[in-house]
Amino acid sequence: MPPADCLVVEDSPAGVDAALAAGMPAVGYSGGPTEPGVLSHATLGVIPDLTHLMDTTAG
Repeated sequence: MPPADCLVVEDSPAGVDAALAAGMPAVGYSGGPTEPGVLSHATLGVIPDLTHLMDTTAG
């Protein structure tokens, strides 16, 4: 599977960095102790709750 066809859901800035370095789209998850601002470089945005995941990836 090509990296661009994957999806990474990550709650740490280093995890988002790794996903982007691998060519994978990333969603930042701020539902834990991680502040949303440190995940803002995630290509598909930041979600506060995993129930929002389908809204982020639709389309």
